Amino acid sequence: MTKKFTKNIDYVRSYPALSIKRMRKSKPKREYDNYLYMKKIGIPCPENITMNQQRNKIGLLVEAKLEMDFVKDTKDLRHFFFDESLKSFHEDLPFRLKTARLLGGYIKQMHDNGYFHLNLNFRNILIRYDSDTAPELFFIDCTSGLRRPKFKIKYYICKEIAFMYKDARKWCGIKELLAFMHVYTGRNKLTTEDRAFMKRIVSYAGNKWGDRSSTLQD
Repeated sequence: MTKKFTKNIDYVRSYPALSIKRMRKSKPKREYDNYLYMKKIGIPCPENITMNQQRNKIGLLVEAKLEMDFVKDTKDLRHFFFDESLKSFHEDLPFRLKTARLLGGYIKQMHDNGYFHLNLNFRNILIRYDSDTAPELFFIDCTSGLRRPKFKIKYYICKEIAFMYKDARKWCGIKELLAFMHVYTGRNKLTTEDRAFMKRIVSYAGNKWGDRSSTLQD
């Protein structure tokens, strides 16, 4: 039997009776809708996702539940890079470059289709790895996802990539960032504007988080 992952929110216990959070769309419903959209545009994520929610007679949320299959044989990128037994992968530059290019392709695919995950720290990116095959990536925890925003597009793009850069910079350097950007921009030679954008990503991460990255306790 396939192992399941469940998120369950008891809105009666968690929020006051007239909290705005009980009136609007539930977190499980938002995440469910975002997963469906990610699947629609070809972004790998968990399978067999279901969502159920209950409201009382006046429409206030009572409970909401999201369930999906565990993605087999994966680790989130945070655990992957902290795992000393996988040091051969960590020190393998070609493997890191493949992973960076794969990330660049998927993030470009999201943004080209007007979708922003907006929480892409390493905890929310799963990797399936093998010494004989190319890495595979899967994206999870998309409650904050935003579809087709009308304003601040450049800001959202910078924020999205900075979230990943914050965690990646501990193990990766300029080569991996360039590999990501070549795929993301679709250009073999980056323009002056592309390089200025890279500097904004680095600056955003530094200003918001300093030297801090995700830990296993986050």
